[in-house]
Amino acid sequence: MSLRLSTGLRNKMLGLQATVVGAVIGTGLAFVDGGGSDDTITDSGNGFVTAGFAIGDVLFVQGATTTANDTACTGAVLTNVAAGTLTFATGTVDTAEAGIAGTVVA
Repeated sequence: MSLRLSTGLRNKMLGLQATVVGAVIGTGLAFVDGGGSDDTITDSGNGFVTAGFAIGDVLFVQGATTTANDTACTGAVLTNVAAGTLTFATGTVDTAEAGIAGTVVA
């Protein structure tokens, strides 16, 4: 007889629970498709560093006007972080657009 644990319980027991370390919500955001270069999300409020984002973090976006810009299921690894710019691999941003109220970047 074997004991089966849910993935959530197993991860909790192993200390593998993720923690949201940074979040920015709002309309000052813009998605930038870098073409062949890295893609970015910019923040006119320059709040990414103070919100706690860091290189290597996995970025999740929800609520973009273009749903292909949402990374809620897959995430994107940050390659550079500045006060007003998060940078990640090209091909992550599908369409350049301004963020709308309620867009969450975490």
